[in-house]
Amino acid sequence: MLKIDLINEAYQEIRISGLTTQPLPSELEYALTKLESMASEWEDVRNICVNYNFENEPDPNSEAGIKLGYRQAFATNLASRLIASFGKTPSPALITQASQSFAGLSTATAVVRETQYPERQPVGSGNSLRYNRWRRFYRQNPRAPIDCDTQQITQGEINDYQLNLVDYLEDGETVESYTYEASPKISVISESLSGLIWSYRAEAAETAEQLERIQLTVVTDIGREQTFTINFNVAPLPNITRQGS
Repeated sequence: MLKIDLINEAYQEIRISGLTTQPLPSELEYALTKLESMASEWEDVRNICVNYNFENEPDPNSEAGIKLGYRQAFATNLASRLIASFGKTPSPALITQASQSFAGLSTATAVVRETQYPERQPVGSGNSLRYNRWRRFYRQNPRAPIDCDTQQITQGEINDYQLNLVDYLEDGETVESYTYEASPKISVISESLSGLIWSYRAEAAETAEQLERIQLTVVTDIGREQTFTINFNVAPLPNITRQGS
């Protein structure tokens, strides 16, 4: 799905609301700016992570990067933001569609974390640690930040990830060498660097904590060293209850 597809669909929603002319090239360019701004707002302010393809120089013919199921939310909400520039107000139907699709998008991308017991709650006699019998209260485990830079994984799961370094290096700067280090309960199975994109496959142990980390340290062609910390929000294994048990 291209960015221009989202823009054209947004203008189609506006035509349904009463616009009778085709958008001019300048209006398509304006819509692209609004689309980039909306996607940035959703990610930076609302922590809605949809893998949108942000570019230093946005191109309407670039891939949007979002799932097909998010298309309606992008198109209707973009239409709601564009329609005022034509001297019109959104129709009740457009307002409803934009609101409902945005609510669905927010729910679909919400990060759900396991609720921790408060530190004041006793662990109970049956939950004492084997080598720490005098620990009478639950302890709070570190948690991963809730933002779009945090990766998601489940205990025992293997997933593929990418880290794009283009926004962190200076113009024309390249990677001369790099090393990585993972916390004990998450491992890098395979990895490769292509240009400024580090691709890696990570596996979380079944006993992984809620927060695990991978650190990538790069040395550039001008001798500059920079370390990137990748936080993982580790979801617990689902409890599966067998019938008859």
